[in-house]
Amino acid sequence: MEFGLGLFEEEVIAALGQDQEERPSKRAKHNDADSPEVEAEVQLECLSRIDAPPAYEQWLDYPAYELDHKAPLFGITRQGSPGIGDILVSDDEEKVGYGTDPQCGLPSFFRPSLGMTTALLESYPRGKRNRSPILPQYGDSFSMGLGLGGHDRLDLAPNFYFYAIKSTLLPIRRVQHDLVILYFQYIHPLFPLVDEYYFMETYRRYRGREQYMDPSDFMIFQAIMAAGFGHISEAQLQRTPYRSVHEGQEAQFDQVKARYWSAPLADPVVLTQICLIISLWSPGPAGMQNNSYWLNMAFKHATSGQLWKSQPTSDGRPCRRRLLWWCCLVRDRVLALGMRRPYRLHKAPFEEEMISQVDFGMEATSPLFTALESKQASMLAFIWLCKLSEIMAAIAVFQRRNKFSREWAGESAGTSTEELQDVRAFDEDLSQWKEGFEAEAVGLIEHGDQDVAVPFSVLRIVGNSLLAVLYSPYLHLSSNEDTSLVGNSLDPLQRMKDAAQGVESSVVGLISTKKSDTLPNWLVSWVTLPAAIYHVTQHVQNNSSPDRVLMPTLNRFMRRTTGAQAMFLTLTKATKEFLQRLKETHNNSSHGTAAAKFGRPLAPAPDVSQSESKDAVRCDRGNRIKEARILAHVTKALDIALENNC
Repeated sequence: MEFGLGLFEEEVIAALGQDQEERPSKRAKHNDADSPEVEAEVQLECLSRIDAPPAYEQWLDYPAYELDHKAPLFGITRQGSPGIGDILVSDDEEKVGYGTDPQCGLPSFFRPSLGMTTALLESYPRGKRNRSPILPQYGDSFSMGLGLGGHDRLDLAPNFYFYAIKSTLLPIRRVQHDLVILYFQYIHPLFPLVDEYYFMETYRRYRGREQYMDPSDFMIFQAIMAAGFGHISEAQLQRTPYRSVHEGQEAQFDQVKARYWSAPLADPVVLTQICLIISLWSPGPAGMQNNSYWLNMAFKHATSGQLWKSQPTSDGRPCRRRLLWWCCLVRDRVLALGMRRPYRLHKAPFEEEMISQVDFGMEATSPLFTALESKQASMLAFIWLCKLSEIMAAIAVFQRRNKFSREWAGESAGTSTEELQDVRAFDEDLSQWKEGFEAEAVGLIEHGDQDVAVPFSVLRIVGNSLLAVLYSPYLHLSSNEDTSLVGNSLDPLQRMKDAAQGVESSVVGLISTKKSDTLPNWLVSWVTLPAAIYHVTQHVQNNSSPDRVLMPTLNRFMRRTTGAQAMFLTLTKATKEFLQRLKETHNNSSHGTAAAKFGRPLAPAPDVSQSESKDAVRCDRGNRIKEARILAHVTKALDIALENNC
């Protein structure tokens, strides 16, 4: 703090003079008013009236201590910062003079020195903790407590929290607004866990003055910027001190995690949102705290807050609690199948009322980053993603039941007829879902702009890739030479190739409109398997023309996420290793028949026309078996990499 010497002397003289006027009895008792003993007694009595540090027992009872020791906050305005007190203090609040004790009139710097109690409180802001403007739509009973760090002392390390906020935003200050826009354009449409309308109200109110945000609002703001950093361009990256997108994301998410662990009393709605956003990012081998770990934490907070129950709000805003709960369910099922972790599914499919556009609140009618048609398309896409997640959950439960026995016994375990019937039933469910989705989406696509097609294309990629995930455990049926084991209506290899073709057509549409970079990072696992199918087919058929769609798309993801790098390396390495193994096996085999080795005459050459047709059929069947075996090997390697390293 900066104080003028004249102001300091005036405050001391005024304080001592006020006490001298309030004690006429002491003046009458001691005729010598200038006696130093009298002056010392008056000062000691005044100082004794200052609030003493709380006892240890009172400090343990934090709510009681907080109610008994309320200090004036932001009632004044520092020089060079006009109007700050008016921002955070309501009109009916009592404003106290700068740094002055209201009881005895002494300056605040005469108070006791910094103690452990106030030091612990200094990690929180000193603004009065009004109700967060971003939380009422989630219900009043789960709003954040009004007293958390709300009455600590302004005169003790007053700028500690402000400096912490400014140092956090300093590396991304020049691109922070761009990061917010990137988040709501590329991540929010199919993951609407933050209320766009009310967040932007708060962001606009405190833009440039983020240190005055409610800590919960700032934590969400910081998580949004960390997630948006994954879509930053090279030009924007040059305006930050980071050398790559990976480095910037790691630094930003580390700060989000640190702020999450330092907010144990925050609202469960806010903690659920933070954990879900962190689960979108997984930097390769992240140890125990990978995306599934943060999803577990999200379910922990969502369960404690009972987010599946709608609650009325005091201001009449639509409740978004059920929408946030469905974000948890969708993320759970996308991770369970996309990351090949069906055993980590939290919620099995159940009968629950599907969300509608009413659950989206004000952003359904007042979008801020897209046109109204694009917002309606993204809401429709998320609703259909919720419907698709119900099929995902059923498939995850089915694969979880058969996963252990298949891995334990291998291909020799066999496949029962009932299991194949369940696979056909899931195939039919996916076909029905696709028909219903396309029928409802065709109207918006015809009358919408290019941004309308992006969420629909993402949803088509997930739906088609899910079909490939369904049939991938049964590739050994296509690699078996006995074709009687495979029914006429069940061909795993062909169904996977059909699914890869559907993914390719969706990506081609995005490339043609120059929207391929808009794909969210969590889509990496859903693009990898179709890319592997095309990659293996190209090597088996000795096709010299490279894949110009799926593999380049996977390469674009490599700039934004380390998970794509791990998938690309695993895919190419597994394919190369298996082809090398087949080549070595072929070289080690005999180049002639046993009869030729012993000098016996060979059989006469058959008819050319008949032999060519038989050779063509035999060659096609051989290539098919070879393709299925290579793809089964590559798929297994990718599944292990997804399960353990991403």
